[in-house]
Amino acid sequence: MKVNAATDSQLLNALKVAAVSMIVLYGEYGRELGRSVVVENRAGAEGIIAMQTLARAQPDGNTIGFAAVSPFSITPHVQRLPFALDAITPLMVVMYSPAVLVTTPALRVKNIQEMVAAAKAKAGMVRAGNSGSVSLGTLIFHELHKSAGIDITVVPYKGGGQLLTDAIGGQFELLVMNINATVVQSINEGKLTALAVSGPGRLPSLAGVPTLAEQGYPSADLISAFGLFLPAKVPQETVDALSKSVNEVIADPLFQARLAEMG
Repeated sequence: MKVNAATDSQLLNALKVAAVSMIVLYGEYGRELGRSVVVENRAGAEGIIAMQTLARAQPDGNTIGFAAVSPFSITPHVQRLPFALDAITPLMVVMYSPAVLVTTPALRVKNIQEMVAAAKAKAGMVRAGNSGSVSLGTLIFHELHKSAGIDITVVPYKGGGQLLTDAIGGQFELLVMNINATVVQSINEGKLTALAVSGPGRLPSLAGVPTLAEQGYPSADLISAFGLFLPAKVPQETVDALSKSVNEVIADPLFQARLAEMG
């Protein structure tokens, strides 16, 4: 993809599910700086592909990456990265995303207590679809394994789209996904059953669903963090200018309203 360094900034988007909100953010950000923003979707390998590209980019502030923090906080503990961690500099955290634990038509339970009982009765036979091998869902199921004493077989998927389709089709029993409008709609339509949400409190879009902590599983009550990243060695004055511009966009009530509309 061709990017004119004189007039364009490039956003390397590591996550398909967050692409829309980031395009909105960078559209506003581009207007703030008077530049065009070219969004290049590099989803795959749990964010590693986009971050590897970012690590090789020129440190001029024209290339910025958007990803979950997992490629830096979780992935290095389970596999070797194709880039050095110090080749990338974090710019800022731009949003946090709670998750929802749901059951599919393959497991007809109404609450987390019934789910735990079913998982204990069928040790290792209850399956959980999961986006990739390293994700928020991985950690939540691991913590449920420790705190509830249940054995769940995790089934990794390459992406969230097929994962949600198969969940609705009952191809496995459990699913943890970051909250988004499509998931909420599937719950409201009765295609999936919400057992718990993660985060410091209940969500307005699922007000009747208690948190994992409320139900006795505080160690599993985890959320995702998403941030903006730069190649290492970007001049500090450039980092400061980028940070200021992004913060101004994020603080804009109109931008917040647009994100809320997208779920």
